[in-house]
Amino acid sequence: MDVWTSLSEGEQQGVWLLSSLFLFLFAFVVCPVAFSLRQRKFRARIANHIITSSYKLPEEMTPAELSYMFSSSIKRQHVFASIMQLTNEGILTGLMFKGMYMVRIGPRVDSKMTLASGYTIDTVENNEQIQPIKLTEGSDTYTVPNTQEKVNGSKLYVYWWLIREGLRQRGVIVVNPVKAYVRVVLLAQVKLLMCTLATIAIIQLLIMMFSGDIDLGSVGGLLSTYFLWAVFTLPVTFVVGFIVVRIRGRFLGRHWILTEKKRRLLNQFDAFREYVRLVQEGSALFESEEAEKRAKLKTLPYAVALGYAKVPQQFTPKNK
Repeated sequence: MDVWTSLSEGEQQGVWLLSSLFLFLFAFVVCPVAFSLRQRKFRARIANHIITSSYKLPEEMTPAELSYMFSSSIKRQHVFASIMQLTNEGILTGLMFKGMYMVRIGPRVDSKMTLASGYTIDTVENNEQIQPIKLTEGSDTYTVPNTQEKVNGSKLYVYWWLIREGLRQRGVIVVNPVKAYVRVVLLAQVKLLMCTLATIAIIQLLIMMFSGDIDLGSVGGLLSTYFLWAVFTLPVTFVVGFIVVRIRGRFLGRHWILTEKKRRLLNQFDAFREYVRLVQEGSALFESEEAEKRAKLKTLPYAVALGYAKVPQQFTPKNK
């Protein structure tokens, strides 16, 4: 504390201001820009050449599962996207009944359903036919077929739980994503503090160089002062680290939830996401109009899940 008390009130305020400014710029300016520039590389690679065949995911995934790679949030749009994909595959069938859009079991049977898709199919089958919106309302209890474990809660919670459990069972994500997330946030916090220390030291040295009075002891005192500041503001820097990691996950994917074996596929997940965005925007170059139409139809469920396309009108609550 001697170093801190030896500083004038203006110098103390300068340390607080400089440290806080760096944290703000790093979290809300530098990181988003860096992540955005990296994401644009995938976009440019896809947009700058003619597509002769559809892009495919390196790992078989439903629209909701792909979205889970970038955000843990599961909403109605993810359930609707799953229904759209199952309808495209003929596992479910959509029809108008008394002015309402309904879904029922289709002609095709697939024995390799994911847990979440299996839950959707079982619910539809138990009701013979049902409005898509009903699959997201109210609570439910579901027994997982292969483990006989019961899941209770809102239908969206059950769906989210089954997505996570299905990815775990297939070895795509780690057993404890929360633990992995906390570890990554703490690591981000350490890196953030180190970057801030280095920045303050460089700025102080530059100021001394321009003034012609270089005093390394003064720099060391400033850094030790900042270290004390960092200790007292750990909750703040933890929140900043949390924000940085969350932003990174949104832009580039939540690498920490993937198993070591699957982590190398994250860039391909991100590339497929950009492919979906470009197809739905009409910015992708295809060798024929027919190829473009097929790609739009195939990627529409993924676009809905990722937020790049609106949910079709027949799925909305207006048709309740």
